Amino acid sequence: MESLINDTLNKHNFEMIKIIGNGSYGKVYLSIEKKTKKPFALKIQKKNLLILQNQVEHALYEFNILKLISGKSKNNNINIKNKSFSLINDFFQDSKFIYYVLDFVPGGELFTLMRKEIKFSPLNAKFYIAQIIDALDTLHKNKIIYRDLKPENLLIDSDGYLKFVDFGVAKQIENRTNTLAGTPTYMAPEIVKKEDYSFEVDWWSLGILTYEMTVGLDPWDENDPIKIYEKIKKGLILFPKNMDKKLKNFIQHLLIGDPKKRMGSFIDDNQKEKEKENENTLNNNSTKKEIKKINIYEHIFLKNYPWKELRNKELIAFYIPKIKKKDDASNFNEYQDDDDDVEFDDILEEKDPFLSWEF
Repeated sequence: MESLINDTLNKHNFEMIKIIGNGSYGKVYLSIEKKTKKPFALKIQKKNLLILQNQVEHALYEFNILKLISGKSKNNNINIKNKSFSLINDFFQDSKFIYYVLDFVPGGELFTLMRKEIKFSPLNAKFYIAQIIDALDTLHKNKIIYRDLKPENLLIDSDGYLKFVDFGVAKQIENRTNTLAGTPTYMAPEIVKKEDYSFEVDWWSLGILTYEMTVGLDPWDENDPIKIYEKIKKGLILFPKNMDKKLKNFIQHLLIGDPKKRMGSFIDDNQKEKEKENENTLNNNSTKKEIKKINIYEHIFLKNYPWKELRNKELIAFYIPKIKKKDDASNFNEYQDDDDDVEFDDILEEKDPFLSWEF
């Protein structure tokens, strides 16, 4: 894609309106491109901090994955078609920062809606769960492991549909990896135990997120990462007595400790539209019983789900965010702009590992 302006695109082409995201290595601003008046999410990361924290390689992973999912990669063998990703429109850099020009998703974080609603009904939760399943399926088929599924990384668009953002710990893998990555609450046991792992960790995270969406809190109910890790290793998960049986069974199949038996880890294109009822699973109300591994698209909780209509965004979302104008950022939390960028010096060209990045 050609630059929005020209080859000299820089930060002065944008008017920064409001901080809509704040991370370890930088910030995300709602920004207006001055020539087109179009709103974007401008993600700005500090080069020096990425270098000091040995995160250059991970930053490159994110850059390459953003290009892949946005159709901007030179790899012609990759064809990702999914409406659940926030895409990259352009990229530039200077001596201090790297800048990602991303889609602006105006509805705010799923996290904010969850705190407002406390918990979702199984029907409403299913609308979000189905989108996440289809997005993870797309990533996995292209050998991309996401590793940080959580409500803060899911934004809501103007139609009420989800958009995946922040691919900071995502990675393309051939088979397995072993890096400690992700957010403690949503980490799979194999990551916590420092074992080799694969795409199955994303399905575990979906199980935790589904529990949180429908119960109103995560199953660990802890803030201390060490205590969270201990509970994940034990694997004891308590369910409300009045939880919908199909929903409970769905979560149980996702939160199986053995990744080889965990649901969702063997999706096949030819089986995707099948919606068979597996009656054996409905009677499984205890994780101590033997659980038969099934295709996530075939689980009884998703029986007869209108996948085609979902993918075409023909379903009416139960929550439509209030958006007054195209650059409305009122659905995002307030972040303080502490202007701490001055502490970082320019990086000399001969020592700049980012200069070889091409968009």
